Amino acid sequence: MLVIGAGVAGAGILGDGTPRPDDPAKQAHVVVAVTGPGTVATTDGAIACEPACEASFERGTSVVLEADPEERAEFRGWSGSCTGLGRCRLTVDEDRKVSATFAALPDPVLLNVNVSGRGSVVSKPAGIDCPGECSASFARGRTVQLYATAGTGSSLAGWSGGGCSQTTKRRCDVTMNGRQSVTARFRPDAAGPGDAATLRITPSGDGSGTVTGPRGFGLDCPPDCSATFRRGATVELAATGTRGRG
Repeated sequence: MLVIGAGVAGAGILGDGTPRPDDPAKQAHVVVAVTGPGTVATTDGAIACEPACEASFERGTSVVLEADPEERAEFRGWSGSCTGLGRCRLTVDEDRKVSATFAALPDPVLLNVNVSGRGSVVSKPAGIDCPGECSASFARGRTVQLYATAGTGSSLAGWSGGGCSQTTKRRCDVTMNGRQSVTARFRPDAAGPGDAATLRITPSGDGSGTVTGPRGFGLDCPPDCSATFRRGATVELAATGTRGRG
């Protein structure tokens, strides 16, 4: 145990009969115990505890303790003469005992986000801003909120992966119990009167296969090789070759 602060001298009386300033009767002790990866110190530096310490103060002294977790750790709270997660503020009018508990954070896990179509996805807490920043690491077990925003002329068609496959809402909650991969799919809006453009596909070459477009637009060529979209929309096409017989 590390003893820091003013020492406690023996009792004594001054010549005029008043108690000496270092009279043990005028002193009180603060004992701090630390559990886990972190330290505790007073704001004035009189106490610095790792893993435990004790200091003596004149009765009535105000003492403020601060908890400082190590890297990749978090402060879980006070017990004893203090509670909660903030600073520990004590009036040392009697002996005080305080415990501070810290815990190591689990290793982070990776979240990958893909965007299909015209749109974007951001995360809360921050880390994902896709397209652009499409991968980020988060604490294992944490819930990450993903928010999809459709681009001009597009709408959110849905999510896939990461436990989001059953929702078409703008927000998807991903629990980081392991590495996760999530895709947000956006599709062009249907064209209104005077705002339509037709996309036509012409197959060529000696092979065979199909070309498909976004769901709901009837583009599955052959035989349906044309579809109407909003003018200026971005349309993603997927070509699939047919294996020939040999």
